[in-house]
Amino acid sequence: MLKITTILAAAVAVVGHAHASTLRFQSLVEMFEGIPEVVQAQPEATETPKTYVQLKPADSIIVTDPREHIVIIHPTDKKKSKVIPAGFCGDIESLAGFYPIGDNKEYFYWVFPSLNDPANDPIIFWLSGGPGCSSGVALFMEQGPCTITKDGKSTVNNDWAWNRNATVVFMDQPAGVGFSSGPETARSETEIGRQMHTFVEDFLGSNENLRDNRLFIMGESYGGHYVPAVGAAIHRHNILRLGKHINLAGIAVGNGLTNGVVQVPEYLNFYKHNPLNKPLTSDDELAHMEKMAPECTRQIIQCQQTHDTDICEKSSNFCNGLFMAPIQKAGLNQYDVRKMSVGPMAYDMSPLTTFLNNKDNQAILGVDKTWEPCNMEVHQHFMHEWMLSFTPNVTMLLDADIPVMLYAGDMDFSVNYLGVKAFARSVPWVGQEDFLAAEDKPWIANDELAGFVRRVGPLSFVQVHNAGHMVPMDQPENSLNLIHAFMFGETE
Repeated sequence: MLKITTILAAAVAVVGHAHASTLRFQSLVEMFEGIPEVVQAQPEATETPKTYVQLKPADSIIVTDPREHIVIIHPTDKKKSKVIPAGFCGDIESLAGFYPIGDNKEYFYWVFPSLNDPANDPIIFWLSGGPGCSSGVALFMEQGPCTITKDGKSTVNNDWAWNRNATVVFMDQPAGVGFSSGPETARSETEIGRQMHTFVEDFLGSNENLRDNRLFIMGESYGGHYVPAVGAAIHRHNILRLGKHINLAGIAVGNGLTNGVVQVPEYLNFYKHNPLNKPLTSDDELAHMEKMAPECTRQIIQCQQTHDTDICEKSSNFCNGLFMAPIQKAGLNQYDVRKMSVGPMAYDMSPLTTFLNNKDNQAILGVDKTWEPCNMEVHQHFMHEWMLSFTPNVTMLLDADIPVMLYAGDMDFSVNYLGVKAFARSVPWVGQEDFLAAEDKPWIANDELAGFVRRVGPLSFVQVHNAGHMVPMDQPENSLNLIHAFMFGETE
């Protein structure tokens, strides 16, 4: 989740029970044809126009009994982990623990084995954004095996959990975020990349039987910084043969901020041209933003050229203050412009804070710390990197033919789909010219328009209709189908 700090507000933020599955899809050919090592079935003739991308409804997913595929997930440190009983969150046991990264810092992680075939299914490492937001928000509000009841006293299973066909590891990072602990000294995505690479390597070292499984790094929002940084760190170690090979199969980012100079100017366009088909602010506010937008762009460019901490923090404060002010004044939810903002986090987080701060629940998880959705001190530590570009990391992965999917709910303002699409178009790589010339093809799900897809080689951009910043929360079935199609490239 992306948290926006503005000159007008101290902080604005954030912004299950499944049958396990074989998850097979109808023709997602245009998006996922040609993914390495995937044998693709030929689509049958249909009256549906070829430009349409279709997914098989998720209610057709069939799940095997996970007990037929028993795989023990071993912790990186047995003294700092606990097996979480079935029923606490989802129908099978999970593993929660702490990973020491040095300097008295420990990352909290929670692993949910695949419900289908954990011995062979992919592994997803999920990183929420903020910066400074806990992946517990994604776990319980988006794609985890369970959600929390409104009273915060219990959980209910999530039918569209992403561990239906993948083992999912939720991480709280950096130190100080969620249940992670230690000095809050992290200041850069380069540091996060190194630490996460070390964790992934140690996790696989403790689970050598899973080393050959395809591995994906995924996240959302400020994860547009984190995810490419971690993916690039893993790829560098692979090509330099530093340690054992990690089978990095791709990265995916939802509503992610990756290059401010390309994405931030699209705020103004979204105010004027958005899926609600109406301006989101007054003509006077629009005129003011149009007047000041060039200064915002100038400051971002200066930040990216100098990497000067003060210059970069100034550009973040100036641009966020300029473009976020009208949304805040109107009381709109910056993460879903169809809604009004609720509380300091834009959404009601009280069920999560009640459940995760319950002493009995903390005892089950093996934690003893007050949990909060986002840590604003950690958030502030990364403001100098807010407007920096992480494009080179994405270029590196694409030129190595490692799949990259950028998806965006089109009702989000904070990291809107116009900016994400502009970023996808801006990335320099061997296929950029073809990507710029490609069509946006309608994605049809359950006989309805679910969004648009543009894909060339390893790069995909997906606009998800009727979804805000947290796509799996607003479109759980479609997001599950989308992620599965990205990982498996299955068509029929």
